[in-house]
Amino acid sequence: MNRYKIISAFLCITALAFVGSSQAFAQATRTWVSGVGDDANPCSRTAPCKTWAGAISKTVAGGEIDALDPGGFGTLTITHSVTLDGGGQLASILVAGTNAITVAAGATDVVIIRGLRFDGLNSGQDAGSNSGLVRVKFESGGALYVEDCTIFGFLQFGISFVPNQSGASQLFVSGTNIESNTAANAGINLQPASTGAIRATIVKSRIEGNISGVVATHNVEATVGDSVISGNSAYGISVTGDSLVIVQNSVLSNNALAGVFVDSKDASVALENDTIVNNGLGLSYGSSKGSITSFKNNAFMHNTGGDGTPTATASLK
Repeated sequence: MNRYKIISAFLCITALAFVGSSQAFAQATRTWVSGVGDDANPCSRTAPCKTWAGAISKTVAGGEIDALDPGGFGTLTITHSVTLDGGGQLASILVAGTNAITVAAGATDVVIIRGLRFDGLNSGQDAGSNSGLVRVKFESGGALYVEDCTIFGFLQFGISFVPNQSGASQLFVSGTNIESNTAANAGINLQPASTGAIRATIVKSRIEGNISGVVATHNVEATVGDSVISGNSAYGISVTGDSLVIVQNSVLSNNALAGVFVDSKDASVALENDTIVNNGLGLSYGSSKGSITSFKNNAFMHNTGGDGTPTATASLK
């Protein structure tokens, strides 16, 4: 073999080695985690990772991480668009002393969390001072979808949606149970920065056994539909700033202080086809008042301190 062929062969081998090395470290559009995986793996279907954090570093922005089998896959900070899918495999995050998932993404990024179970170790025999803080804390991003999840036993919030950016961020919660987050404020906390706004939709969900079910502060527009908000030790729904919450086809029951509470002259709640039963009060106002509009198809009964009086009634059109 002459020297030109030797050089050519050497260059080909070097190029192939470079390509192989690049592919080994390339990010994929879809990656996998498994209870018996290893974060040293490429996170492929046949060589999955062990944790969400291990997989997200190998997943392109806008990609998806799926769980292959049951397991606890660790805490995670999300900085770009991604989908986490438990796939009906009892995929979980078991956490103590910290948040489970923090979303700190770009202003237009979309994060989807689907089919996960979150245990904050603050319920039943697991209760303790070192329990998990927040299940999902949203600090920045365009939109967050929480679908078909179970959240329980956290010290502060089930979902804390507190965007620290200007403009509107969106939250969509569906088919999700948020329960027994009893040590602090709310199942779902909606609180944007002073220059921000929240547009939230909560449907077909149960929010039970927290301090309050849904808490909205300023510049929030939220719709709650086909849901049960029950057994909270303060309020079912609490609106304390210039916000509007519409509640439709839902049950507000067994909330210790009131089914609905408003305490701001700019706070508004509208009720349509809801059942408000067995609360301390049906409707309640703070010193700063606020408004509650009741469409004429709501049902009130057995509220211990009385049903309360809406500030306005309206007919369906």
